[in-house]
Amino acid sequence: MPFVLGGILASKIATASSRRRERTPATTVDEPSYRVELGDTVSEIAIRHGLPTAHVLAQNGLSWKTPIFPGQLIRLDPIPDDLEWPTAETADGRPTPSA
Repeated sequence: MPFVLGGILASKIATASSRRRERTPATTVDEPSYRVELGDTVSEIAIRHGLPTAHVLAQNGLSWKTPIFPGQLIRLDPIPDDLEWPTAETADGRPTPSA
């Protein structure tokens, strides 16, 4: 029985400390970021911030299978305006003809 009460107390302390953490800003103007909360996925975070999931994964060094954890800081840098997207190619590697 003491272990159960200890677990409840530890849970209350952890919850209180995480609430304090939420009040402190986790981002700065120079480095947009997001602190992961329980139940978050990279895809949901990316969608909420208007970014492609692949972009968020790449800038954080994550793969599609890498787990994320509550409290983890995810960078959310915007996509540069001058980014050059690759052109579409046909199966044989030649550029796709314009319509």
